[in-house]
Amino acid sequence: MHDHYKHANTHWNLKDRLYFDIIDYCKKGKMWENAIARCKELVDHHENVTLNYQEIAKYMRMMAEQYESILTQIRPEPEYFRVAYYGKGFPSFLQNQVFVYRGKEYERLSDFIARIQNQWPSAQLMSRLSPPEPEICDSTGQYLQINHVDPIYVEKPKFAGKQINEQILRYYKVNEVQKFTFSRPVKKGEGEEKNEFASLWTEKTVLVTAYPLPGILQWFPVTSTSSHEVTPLENAIETMETTNGKLKQLIKQHTHDMNQPVNPLSMMLNGIVDAAVMGGIRNYEEAFFTEDYLETHADDADRVHRLKDLIALQIPLLEAGIEIHEAKITDNMMPLHQKMETCFDELRHHVEQNYGKKPRMGKFRHYKTLPMRLKKISAGSLASLDNLSDTSSLSHLGSMTEMSAAIGKSPGTILGGNVFVKSGTPGKNSTSKSPNKKGGTMSAPNKKSRESISSLVNTRRDSQVREAFLFVLYPMNCKSCEILAFFRLGDFFLRLFTT
Repeated sequence: MHDHYKHANTHWNLKDRLYFDIIDYCKKGKMWENAIARCKELVDHHENVTLNYQEIAKYMRMMAEQYESILTQIRPEPEYFRVAYYGKGFPSFLQNQVFVYRGKEYERLSDFIARIQNQWPSAQLMSRLSPPEPEICDSTGQYLQINHVDPIYVEKPKFAGKQINEQILRYYKVNEVQKFTFSRPVKKGEGEEKNEFASLWTEKTVLVTAYPLPGILQWFPVTSTSSHEVTPLENAIETMETTNGKLKQLIKQHTHDMNQPVNPLSMMLNGIVDAAVMGGIRNYEEAFFTEDYLETHADDADRVHRLKDLIALQIPLLEAGIEIHEAKITDNMMPLHQKMETCFDELRHHVEQNYGKKPRMGKFRHYKTLPMRLKKISAGSLASLDNLSDTSSLSHLGSMTEMSAAIGKSPGTILGGNVFVKSGTPGKNSTSKSPNKKGGTMSAPNKKSRESISSLVNTRRDSQVREAFLFVLYPMNCKSCEILAFFRLGDFFLRLFTT
């Protein structure tokens, strides 16, 4: 027995220490929801049995950390795989049985297949997902059928009719799941060679496991299987819903965390808008939006309307994604971005003209304008401000030292206690040094300073200059930035002392 448990004198002491270790392992595995459930059990015991408020406080603090982690930390979504063992060459408990496995962190299908084949080096991997022939099931060989499956999210009763944070839902969409699905294409009829979407029938299979995953094991046997065919139109609707959902999720991730890598967003945006110009939704239009199709499939009128609505809903998502993409790309990705914008403009015009205009997701203008402003400002010269405002309106101001001399104060004194600048001679009224730059000073502006700042700001109401004020708070190191900082804080003090 571990030393951690040797000093447990009672059954409850042993259980308490075991629970503490369980919570710690759940935290390491980023299963914070399970850790919270164990904490609640301990809190309930201490509230009603031991009345140990110190222990209650300890576990309450742990619960607070778990709740915070759920909302702020990003955790990888696991992959699930179906493995069918056909043939009597396997052990008896595996023969002709189907299981669902939960993959390891960041494990993809190719890696998982390699791992299973290492366990059964003599097994033959089947290339098709169709049911095996009786000869294979009765043979003495080993045959493996492996494919990716998607978990089916079942809404929790406590979530019904409520607006739930996406970070909370993400856990339940891929955890505590017992149903899984996968699809395979099927041939039905002669089909149409000109447009494969019109003849793309699929067979959708739903698997139910013996227990929810993850559990005490990383794999469980499948207890029931059901299959049904999906029409080409239903398949198109499902594809559009999946694409829109993935794009919306990417936008939320980048909005929540600007440090997210931009490559997945680039690939998805380019795949949608470029495919739309080269084919994309036009294939759906040729397959399902023609008069001939509507006449021969009168029962599909509602589904056709649903597909058109999903196409229209994709435009605001693409618009938001492209604006965020522009804010995060580097110069070498600008040609790709410009191509995407051109394709998107064509797509938006076509969709809004035929299927209506949907409202924007939100305002992402600050994502779009910030990078270009920062690139121009970081050049370190007044000439770089040409695209922000009229240079002539700034040229007569001179440097920060000249402006400070005009009103008899040092730059640090003028800017006050919120911005620190490098100054050769500290002002008389300076009270403390800058923590960021040596020689910096700060103090509250006097009446004369406020009047001078007001006069400067009142003569420069150009909309582009005022727009540039919004970006001064970002870290910049150049003389031009000091001037913009002066205007930004001047506007701030003006509003502060005139209200």
